[in-house]
Amino acid sequence: TVYISALSFSVWQADVWIRLAVSGILMILISSAYLVAARVISLMGREQAARETEIQRKLLESRLTAEREFGAQAKAYRHDIRHHIALLDDYITRQEYARAKDYLLQYQAQLDSAALDSYCDNHVADALLRLTARRCKEEGIPFSVQTAIPQEMSVNGPEFAIVLGNILENAREAVQGLENPQLSVAAWIR
Repeated sequence: TVYISALSFSVWQADVWIRLAVSGILMILISSAYLVAARVISLMGREQAARETEIQRKLLESRLTAEREFGAQAKAYRHDIRHHIALLDDYITRQEYARAKDYLLQYQAQLDSAALDSYCDNHVADALLRLTARRCKEEGIPFSVQTAIPQEMSVNGPEFAIVLGNILENAREAVQGLENPQLSVAAWIR
């Protein structure tokens, strides 16, 4: 519209001062349009950076929560192990080796059932998948995983954590409102 107006004024045989004034106004309009566009792009960039920072913050918070839970669980295991050792010591002192062996087998079975699930060799992916599995379990969302992600990859850990964490979080949030929600993850390196 601005360029067509400028062309129509040049075709008209208007006074030079009017044409200069109109051209000046048109230049101001064009310049202000570019300035507004630049400002909008700048604001969009800041919003994107803020979103990425928020995603990183949430990811770090979830990792911290998982680490705290792991620490609390390790502390509880250390506390409990003293009782197991005392019981085994008593069995051995009384030479009740069969009972000690039976107790050790029961304890081993309990440890096997309480072991952390491991989904892949990559520690970052494994932690994020465990976190997602725990959240899905809490929310009653069936969760299945088939992965073959190696420990060493061309992308660094924090970048991979942002991408995978965002994908898993978005997927979990997307299925929450469904009638029969389920979340299935398949991942490998190609």
